[in-house]
Amino acid sequence: MLGRAETGRILTETLAQGTGRMTEALLVAKDVCVTRFANSVIHQNVAERTVDLTVRIIDGHRVGIATTSDLSRQGLARATARARRLVQTISGNGAAVPLPPVQPAEALNDRDPRTAAATPEARAEAVGRMCALAGRQGAVAAGAFITAEFEVAVANSLGTMAYHVSTLADLHTVMTRGEGSGYASAVAMAVSQIDPEAVAAEAIEKAVRGRDPQPIEPGEYEVVLEEPAVAEMLKYFGQYAFSATGVVQGTSFMSGRFGEPVLSDRVTIWDDGLDPQGLRQPFDFEGVPKQKVRLVDGGVAAGVVHDTASAAREQTASTGHALPPTFTYLRGPYPLNMFMAGGAATRDEMVRSIKRGIWVSRFHYTAVVDPKRLVLTGLTRDGTFLIEDGRLAKPLRNLRFAQDCVAALGDVDMVGRTTKVERTKLFRDFFNVSEVPALKIRRFAFTGLAGA
Repeated sequence: MLGRAETGRILTETLAQGTGRMTEALLVAKDVCVTRFANSVIHQNVAERTVDLTVRIIDGHRVGIATTSDLSRQGLARATARARRLVQTISGNGAAVPLPPVQPAEALNDRDPRTAAATPEARAEAVGRMCALAGRQGAVAAGAFITAEFEVAVANSLGTMAYHVSTLADLHTVMTRGEGSGYASAVAMAVSQIDPEAVAAEAIEKAVRGRDPQPIEPGEYEVVLEEPAVAEMLKYFGQYAFSATGVVQGTSFMSGRFGEPVLSDRVTIWDDGLDPQGLRQPFDFEGVPKQKVRLVDGGVAAGVVHDTASAAREQTASTGHALPPTFTYLRGPYPLNMFMAGGAATRDEMVRSIKRGIWVSRFHYTAVVDPKRLVLTGLTRDGTFLIEDGRLAKPLRNLRFAQDCVAALGDVDMVGRTTKVERTKLFRDFFNVSEVPALKIRRFAFTGLAGA
């Protein structure tokens, strides 16, 4: 990693070349190491170091953005010059774009030295234990063990200067036995919080139980959604419903309904970038301190997240949820550290309450069909089981679903007592985390068998 002093020097030099305009410099550095395994054999070790500097120059309603990985004096000059040229040539969008004022963020130490120094041998030793457990059960292991270190630094010409470094450990696996498969994962800021044997055992149990899956007629069923499925659903709420941009554009089901019940009263959701249970970061990609935002409170629409631009449009304050300016897949603010409150039910109690239903471990190939109602389509994967007469019965072939997720979270009947951190993929290499419980939902629509 570059360190606070060096990143400060780079950002200060970049701002000095902005020639007095409103200029912002964002530096993101990643040191990512991955051990991948398949067929119970490690087949790849990858270590990648990347650094990206983004320069944003603002002139009223015109914005120029340029990126570079060349941190030499000449590289910084070329990037700044490109951003200036763009400002001079584009017509703009008609709306003034502000820079955020100086707001000091809390200083946090989220770098775990053991995680930052993790070696291929250490990851291989953990993977080896997982593969040995799989072999004793006649299962085959696949997956990846990631250890990483991240640096984020932001400065602007108004005086903002923010720096944070953190680490990540991410272990996920799919175990297979015959036609049965099972998924499990663990995510933390410190590798010492990852238990490889526990992750392996969870996935193996599903794979063994999932042998010889059977078809089932499509239709509406009661379901128990495990945490990975809940987190996959929740990320789309973050994209379309909990962003101020979605409310303004009318793609949020909460538009015009704040203070009203919109989901089950068993559902409470908030975003908190300072909670150490998530992959926390004390400020957003504009250097604005992150605020805890209550999104849904006991089923009632409570709030949305803002970046500087959306806050200016709505004449309010940013909540510290800006994304990098080059991340054009999502426009506007996004809640990267969502939490859903746990309830009182155990998994056994959820299963016992169902006469005939389906247990879903996770979703796959998901896509939004209708953003307003968050109609989501996709497949079940790696652990789908029939629930019959209050017990887990036979394994099921994977199913295709098409479900109104606003209705689904309105039909929550029971909420799991424990919560789990899940890391979901938004687009390419951009990730967020959510801490969620398992949910029992009264109605969930399955439209057919996968591949049928």
